[in-house]
Amino acid sequence: MAKVKICDIRTIEDAAICERAGADFIGIHQIEAPLTEAKKSLLKEIGRKHYNFKIVLVTKENRFDKLIELISFFQWDYVQLHFPVTIQFIKKLKKEFLRQNYKTGIIAVVETNNCNDKKICSLFNSCDYVLFDTSFCGGTGRLSTFEDLQRIKQKYSNNKFFIAGGLNVVNVGNIIQLLNPFAVDVQSGVESVEIKHRKDESKVVQFISEVKSNI
Repeated sequence: MAKVKICDIRTIEDAAICERAGADFIGIHQIEAPLTEAKKSLLKEIGRKHYNFKIVLVTKENRFDKLIELISFFQWDYVQLHFPVTIQFIKKLKKEFLRQNYKTGIIAVVETNNCNDKKICSLFNSCDYVLFDTSFCGGTGRLSTFEDLQRIKQKYSNNKFFIAGGLNVVNVGNIIQLLNPFAVDVQSGVESVEIKHRKDESKVVQFISEVKSNI
């Protein structure tokens, strides 16, 4: 059964929606350092709760010292890197985690239309997870092409990976049947049409229910 990550959580109310619906991961976006005051406040509120989901820092921050600064503020379960990481960068990051006694895992993002087989195999070996998305930008609402998805299935089906990009309650079942991913990642597909960046509880519930029904 695939796990579910709900991305771009901005309020404690949306975090509560994810908890009630049974999300496995939530993503909190901070594109680059430093953390905004709003994100600091949200993390402090989350820290006072006892949620069952894992909390993921989603960032494009590729300056090493600044990335460590972001990670150091909160005990993240994972950091999700939205830029073309190198294996050397991952090794350095892991070494810094060990030195600082952090237990944060690493999720490396790879664009589905630009898969370098040798590098991706190395990322699977050096990171906790690889996340396939249509773009490093994330949140595009665009589904990967069938050809790209087929290539992922053929080459990486024995690995644990996330799939993101354009997922919603209508198509996620088919994606799971095709790829059997470790987890699916959704953002705009469960957002309110009335309030920008807010989650629609009924959409979150329906999405997670659809995912969990595909065994």
